[in-house]
Amino acid sequence: MIELEEMDGRCICQDCAAAIILSRTPNPSDENNKYEFDFRNRVWKLQKVKKPCVSCGTKRWLNASNQWKDKCKKCYLKTVSPAVSLGKGGWIGKG
Repeated sequence: MIELEEMDGRCICQDCAAAIILSRTPNPSDENNKYEFDFRNRVWKLQKVKKPCVSCGTKRWLNASNQWKDKCKKCYLKTVSPAVSLGKGGWIGKG
C-alpha cells in the first residue's frame, strides 16, 4: 500500500518526498566525516569518521560506532601481545 503525504501543496509518495528532501538538503560530508542519507527517517546519518592513530598518526576511516578506537590495528596489536596474528597469514612479534 502506498502512503501519500502533502508537500508543497501536492500529494506525493513517501519515496518521492524523501528524494525531494534529499535534493533540498546539502550533504554535510567533509574530509573527516562521511554521511549517508537515511530515506526512512529522512535525515543525514554519520557513517564514517577519519581519525588519526594516537601512536603512529596514520589517519584511517572508522565506522561511526567505532570512534572510541584510538589506535590503528597495527599499533594496537603491538601493545596487546608480542605474537598476535595480523590475519592473512601475517604475524608480528618475536619469532
